[in-house]
Amino acid sequence: MWEFRVASLAVQVVLWGVFAIVFGVLAQRLATRVDAVDADATAQREAPVLG
Repeated sequence: MWEFRVASLAVQVVLWGVFAIVFGVLAQRLATRVDAVDADATAQREAPVLG
């Protein structure tokens, strides 16, 4: 019974670790994308109008 508890704990640690890594990568990609969009919008607003 003790081996089952240890194995069950190990599975939980691996599962939540993978979730954390995947969520972290996706959140970083989203944050980078939002920063890039904000920078583009700011650059377009501040660009001089030629005409």
